[in-house]
Amino acid sequence: MVISRKSVAENTELIVVPVTTQPPANPSDAFEIPHRIKAHLGLDAARCWIVITEINRFTWPGPDIRPMTRGDATTPYYGFLPEQVFAPVLAAVIARLRAGRMKVTKRGN
Repeated sequence: MVISRKSVAENTELIVVPVTTQPPANPSDAFEIPHRIKAHLGLDAARCWIVITEINRFTWPGPDIRPMTRGDATTPYYGFLPEQVFAPVLAAVIARLRAGRMKVTKRGN
C-alpha cells in the first residue's frame, strides 16, 4: 500500500507498507483488508493484511516494484483505498514512526 509518492530526479520514490497473506503474530501489527476492497482492487479471495510494522522505500521504475499484469503497464498502482480503510492505516503508521517503532527498508538501487 503506497503511503507516499514523490518525484526524485527522473523517477518516483514510493513509500509503501507491505501487504501479505500471512496472518500477523500480533493482531495490532496489521489491518485485514475487507473482502469488498480486495475485490475492488482485483485481488484474489485469500485473506490479506496491511502490515504496519515496517515501511519500504522503492524507486519506480525499479527492480522491486513491477507494473500490474492487468491494466496500465506504466503504473504500479492497483487502485485507491477508500478513506475509511486508508486513514486508520496511515494514522497507525505515523504513530509507530513517531514512537520509533518502525522498520524502514530501502529497496532496489
